[in-house]
Amino acid sequence: MSDWKTTTQGRNLASALQIPVLVLLFTSAAFYEAFQMSALSDTDIWWHLRTGVWILQNHTVPHRGMFSQYASMPWIASSWGYDALLAGLYQLLGLRALSVVLMGFRVALAVLTFFLAGGRHGNFWAAVLVSAVTQYVSLALQPPPIFFSVLFFGIELALLFESCRSGSARPLYWLPPLFLLWANLHNEFVLGLGLLLLFLLATLISAALKILAAVPSTVSPGALAAVLVCSVLASLVTPYGIHLFSDLLKDAYSKAAFRYLPGMYPMGFRSPRDYALALLVMSAFLILGRKRSWDLLKLSLMVITTVIAFRVARDGWCAVLCAVAIIGEELSAASSRSEGLCGGSASEDDVQGTENDRNGTQRESGSVVGSSSKRDTLLTAVLVGVVFVAAVIHLPARTDEVMHRLEGTFPVQAADFIRANHLQHPLFNLEEWGGFLIWYLPEYPVSIDGRISLYGDELLTSYLNVIGGGRLDAAPAFADAGTILLNKNSETATALTTIPSLSSQYRVVYSDELAVVIVPNRRR
Repeated sequence: MSDWKTTTQGRNLASALQIPVLVLLFTSAAFYEAFQMSALSDTDIWWHLRTGVWILQNHTVPHRGMFSQYASMPWIASSWGYDALLAGLYQLLGLRALSVVLMGFRVALAVLTFFLAGGRHGNFWAAVLVSAVTQYVSLALQPPPIFFSVLFFGIELALLFESCRSGSARPLYWLPPLFLLWANLHNEFVLGLGLLLLFLLATLISAALKILAAVPSTVSPGALAAVLVCSVLASLVTPYGIHLFSDLLKDAYSKAAFRYLPGMYPMGFRSPRDYALALLVMSAFLILGRKRSWDLLKLSLMVITTVIAFRVARDGWCAVLCAVAIIGEELSAASSRSEGLCGGSASEDDVQGTENDRNGTQRESGSVVGSSSKRDTLLTAVLVGVVFVAAVIHLPARTDEVMHRLEGTFPVQAADFIRANHLQHPLFNLEEWGGFLIWYLPEYPVSIDGRISLYGDELLTSYLNVIGGGRLDAAPAFADAGTILLNKNSETATALTTIPSLSSQYRVVYSDELAVVIVPNRRR
């Protein structure tokens, strides 16, 4: 009886310490965002916001390249659900909504990675460490709807691993409704479909060969195939149907994007985050290598996602989540083995001597521990909610305060000058400013922005050649421009203002510390 009391007191003390640790783990990234407001500096969130406002106003989804000078070209708003959600929050909270969305994603990611890392059944402190490292690696991710793919991919991993442990396909029945949401929020739901297909193939091969027993053969291949088919069908339930897949191919396999856009470059290992990602991946491979039998699903999963992560730095999150799930499963298994050893260390006399006390207190202890766990969970959730609300309250509510923060990242004053002086159309702008100008200067359709699937390789290449110091007449959008908005220190702006043959053709009408507005002399 005394041993049980001691154990209970130890559990209560551990729970009391774990609660503040969890609150800190779940809210630190969100609270950091409340001070930094890094969501405002994202280049794509602004055209997502404008698109969402248009969807709410018109009660339909766009099919053409609105807000740009190529309004007649086909375009699919593959993340229309996210855009509408963002616009709805914007109507309630103003520009604070941009940071609130990112803060919510950060909290959700922290909770997800903690449970994936075995925080519920494994080593608590190890799970906290793994979750913290994962959050650090993902700091570069921004609100554009990729966060939905991150969260849904993690949920899918949890369901797949639960199916592996139980040998049942029942947890996978949640996947079709998951894909129904996912396909309307972000186009990388295809990665989730690929993951499910990989699970089916691994199960089929394991059942056929009878030697790769790590994937339970009790999972019915027929049930898995049915889940996969239902998931594919669910992903077609969007305003765009099958056309969503063709849009994904344009966005994911753009040659110009691979050549020019930094997010599409291979991992350069010049950032500490890259090394933290590599550490997680190597840890997962080490765990798989130490197993006596091959786990076809997890091994192939790590190989494929690692290739994706190292080839396209933007998609490194998929390898991170897979590594966290594998590490978490190992931590949970190690914790179970440890508890088994501790439970088996008592002698037979000790067991017989305490059997009556144990029988008398078993139900009581079980109810106490269960109720304590529920109280701890509820208390943690309440504290996380309180801290989150406090962080939201800290965000500036006035629009002018938010706009002041934007002036160091986007050409706010230059856009005000263009509007006030009614400068000539069309506008030639930087790609990284295009999304902001769509929201802030809608009366001037942009020459380019972050919508790769809209502009395609030809237009994107011609623009990037001009910005990279190539021939100015190579891009029709530049040659025909009535107003040119560039970074003050860019090569193109320097050439237009310093090279005699060009400076005679163009003149500067506005300049500040960030931006310069240039017009051709033929336009008065």
